[in-house]
Amino acid sequence: MLDRIKNGTAFLVFAVLLWLAWFVWPGPVRAADTPLMPVDYETSTLGVDYSTMQEWVAAKVAAVDMVTAQKGQVLILPTGTYADWCEIPQSATTNSDYFIVIKAADGATVTIAPTLEAHIGNYINTYHYTFAIWADYTKIISINVDWSGVNTVNPTYSHTPFLGHSTAAYTRLINCTAKNVNPSGGAGYPMLFFNQPGTGLINCAVSGSPYGFLFGSGTSECFTYNCTFRGPGIGYYNSGAVAISKNCLNSESGTWTGDWTKTTCLDATPTWLTGTEFDLDPGDTTALGQGTDLTADGTFAFSYDRNNDTRPTLWSVGADDAAAEEPEPEPETPAVRYKPWALGPWGAGPWNGAGTGGWK
Repeated sequence: MLDRIKNGTAFLVFAVLLWLAWFVWPGPVRAADTPLMPVDYETSTLGVDYSTMQEWVAAKVAAVDMVTAQKGQVLILPTGTYADWCEIPQSATTNSDYFIVIKAADGATVTIAPTLEAHIGNYINTYHYTFAIWADYTKIISINVDWSGVNTVNPTYSHTPFLGHSTAAYTRLINCTAKNVNPSGGAGYPMLFFNQPGTGLINCAVSGSPYGFLFGSGTSECFTYNCTFRGPGIGYYNSGAVAISKNCLNSESGTWTGDWTKTTCLDATPTWLTGTEFDLDPGDTTALGQGTDLTADGTFAFSYDRNNDTRPTLWSVGADDAAAEEPEPEPETPAVRYKPWALGPWGAGPWNGAGTGGWK
């Protein structure tokens, strides 16, 4: 009898400890979750440590062996409107623990809005870009781009703010937005990835462009989760990848091209919240609460919308969830001293080879 009591007590203690470790105890995320940050990393801040993204790439990405150093590299962008670009080289890393992240600071609103050719990158005189991603596991988080100011710059080029090359695997764009990518006489491809295995676009949104989310030729598996395209145009284009889409919204006559495996995706226009472009109205009955819960998704598990609000029990289709609960308070980001350059004549700013002044 005493042995049975001891065994029962031991089992109860074990069960409680297991529950604590799984749900409560701070530590590694569960297996189904997807890490957004490297296991260990060095952080730099734009405007404090480096004047441009490309300057940071040269110093901390292209010149550093992350695998040997056992550190990833993270660039934080404070609130502001920038004219900037960067190319992340293939040699940067191939390691799933130590990779590159470019992200907005917690709570920051970051918009990259070029107006001159010097403000955008150029790949083989064919593609213009803000981000050219050649390195595995790169993550771009909470960055908005507006290319309305460069639609007449080399208009016969393909304008591709987010450009991914076939050398890079497992790229992630998370909570990113591309607007007004519509070159006169050329092709506007806001988020274009060439046969990158495991490429994932999560809570991303596109408007004012003839295309939205594009996967190039190949047979690799790529996915869009909870993305929003506001048409008209081809919102989701696949020319040969194994393309998977879950909870994606194709509104204002957006269409699909190529083969897609779709789960709770909608070709419909919801009620948008007044004064916003991608946020659902709380009274919407088209997309609100019509999605699939992806908190335990086997490929990329997450629980937030494009505004970093926690999604409720009934998920919505698209990047925003009007019924999302308020998130837990984020730690305050330390104040940085910088002087963002203003829109308009672009009289100041450290964009690669153009302008004067800049960060202070």
